[in-house]
Amino acid sequence: DPVEIALARAELLARPPEPDPAAVLAVAQNPAQYKAKADRYRLLAGVGEVMAALGKRREAIDLFRRAAAEMPFDLGTRAAAYNLALAEKDAVVQAELLTEIGKLDGDDGPTRLVAEVTAALATVRPGDSAKIAELRAKAKAAQAKRDRWAQVY
Repeated sequence: DPVEIALARAELLARPPEPDPAAVLAVAQNPAQYKAKADRYRLLAGVGEVMAALGKRREAIDLFRRAAAEMPFDLGTRAAAYNLALAEKDAVVQAELLTEIGKLDGDDGPTRLVAEVTAALATVRPGDSAKIAELRAKAKAAQAKRDRWAQVY
């Protein structure tokens, strides 16, 4: 089947009233059936999005990371996996993804800065004005680089 059909199948399997996460995940079981790297990427990232929507964050992280392996210069899947790892409180995966994001975006790139700010927000204590100022400066630096990007607001 073309990748579009596989993705449509995954979306149908995720629909209420009885979504079937295992069946959705099975759609991405054999990405090697697609010769084109772009098709493998679309399959893995697309099923990753469906799994994330179903609340299956660990599975989505794995799918996004596999998609990223197909497209080594893609920031989007890494950022999506990072946000899910943050929600899962998986510090190891967060650190790995932050390193990957930094290699692609630069240590002062907007995606990296937003990822750092997002992670640090959970650790800020009320009244810690120095930390708040530091995070605000990073957010403003990201905003200056991507002023129309909703994530920096």
